[in-house]
Amino acid sequence: MADLQPSFFMYISNTYDHSTARLFKEYASLNTKLGNAQERSPYANKLQRIIERCKKSLLNVEIKHTFFKIKQLKLSIERAKAEITTHSPTDIAARFFDTQDRSFNRNVSRNERKTTSKLLRLIERTAEQWDVMPTFNEKSILNATNVQIPQETQTLLSLGPKFALPTDVLTPRHLFHMIADVEAILNVTPYKAVRDYNRCRITTAIQNHISRARSNQRENPVSKFCKHASITTKKFLDDHKDIVIVESDKGKRMVVMYIADYDRKMSTLLDDSTYKVLPKDPTSKFQRQNNTLVRRLSNLELIDHFTASRLTSKTATCPRIYGQPKAHKDGLPLRPVVPNITAPTYQLSKYIASVLSKGFKSEYNIIDSFSFVKYITAVTLPAGYILVSFDVVSLFTNIPKDLVIRDIIMNWDTIGKATNINLDLFLEMDAGEKTAKTSTKEDDYDATIGSAPCTYVCVINLYGRSPLLCFLIHVGGGIKWQICAFMCYNIFQLHPASGGSGG
Repeated sequence: MADLQPSFFMYISNTYDHSTARLFKEYASLNTKLGNAQERSPYANKLQRIIERCKKSLLNVEIKHTFFKIKQLKLSIERAKAEITTHSPTDIAARFFDTQDRSFNRNVSRNERKTTSKLLRLIERTAEQWDVMPTFNEKSILNATNVQIPQETQTLLSLGPKFALPTDVLTPRHLFHMIADVEAILNVTPYKAVRDYNRCRITTAIQNHISRARSNQRENPVSKFCKHASITTKKFLDDHKDIVIVESDKGKRMVVMYIADYDRKMSTLLDDSTYKVLPKDPTSKFQRQNNTLVRRLSNLELIDHFTASRLTSKTATCPRIYGQPKAHKDGLPLRPVVPNITAPTYQLSKYIASVLSKGFKSEYNIIDSFSFVKYITAVTLPAGYILVSFDVVSLFTNIPKDLVIRDIIMNWDTIGKATNINLDLFLEMDAGEKTAKTSTKEDDYDATIGSAPCTYVCVINLYGRSPLLCFLIHVGGGIKWQICAFMCYNIFQLHPASGGSGG
């Protein structure tokens, strides 16, 4: 009644009479009361629940009825088939049934495509009504600069490095990278039939994706946001060429920092006595040595043709070191990372590691933090002892090569059971595998003590036997403490409480 202007009832009263205006007012009053009564009704929610149950019940009845009709049709078809087989020649009946089967399959395929298309359109229309826009996660970004980052860029970066941006147009460049990755994965399998089968399935999946992308002309809100945010981010980076965006060491955070700070911290890491500058890149020389050793193993029939092909290096490049900021620590120090996958001895290192992993079984090895929690809850500290942990700095580059070789010789009785290669040749493989070369934008570096591509060898030896553990303990203080556990770069030990605490 409040929605009607007083002049309306005055107009009715002046034009007609007061009794007519009273009827209009009475109707408006009753209509307002009815609306208020429905809002306050205690049965409104109950009525809605009954309606929803009724809808579900009707749907269930419809489904049961459809299945009943399908069952009756199948019985009728079986009876008709039996009658046709009885009253007609076998060859005519067989041709007729074959024709009907093909027609049936065509109808099923056509109806399936229609149903799938309807479902996809329904999902798309429903998704457009939802609030599916990405939200900004403040904890996922650390801005270590004084630059103001656009909100769209922050939201896009907060999605994390594993968020896949939608691709509007599949260029040959995308397909070339995809094909290369697929072939690298398929070549792990030694069976050609399995590779061909999986290659056909992957090819079909890629082609179906391309066809759907071309036929789908409607762009969803997430794709629109990602496209606009990507343009904004590229423009932001073009306008601020003095900053770089990198992934943090832990926590999957994105760190925005100045390039000058990043280069300075990387230079500080490489200025350590662990590394030395090389006059030139020795990758080609080590690739030749690696392939020569692989050919010897193949000629001696110690490895098969497939393994020899996998261990042979053809396009090796010097691994490029980069740093991941430790966002959880003050000063934002960098953790050096060397992706050795491009090194000439990468596959040979993995092969040596597979042999050593079969020969070493460690009681101290902890796989992950969940296993450590399970392990440590069962440990009881003796009286007068405390539990200390050590974060090993430059672990692999600080393990002497001679200590690794000594460890292999001392345990060859166990290791030798996992390979048909004799000790002398295996040690030659281990020595020839020492190619700890790392490059930056300007220089090539070598490790002065350990060997970065020996990561696989060193870490398995470290997990497995006490000489290397004793070496680390000696470096840490010269006291042989009781080993508790070793996980990644951390050593957990029991230490007498009177001897001080660990770092």
